[in-house]
Amino acid sequence: MLNQTHQQISAERAESQRQLKALADQEMAHAWGVLGQKGIDKPKLRAIFDATAKNYGFTEDDFAA
Repeated sequence: MLNQTHQQISAERAESQRQLKALADQEMAHAWGVLGQKGIDKPKLRAIFDATAKNYGFTEDDFAA
């Protein structure tokens, strides 16, 4: 019984992680869609981050969130 409960918990955790990843992927695709409508692609966004870091002293870790 205990082993079965452990397996169910593991399965539920895996499903939860799969759903969270799917949601994060969906949100990321939406964000890139909005940015794309404004003419911002990955190279342009990188240039914005690089200029901001240079001008204001931010680090990569500051942008990580």
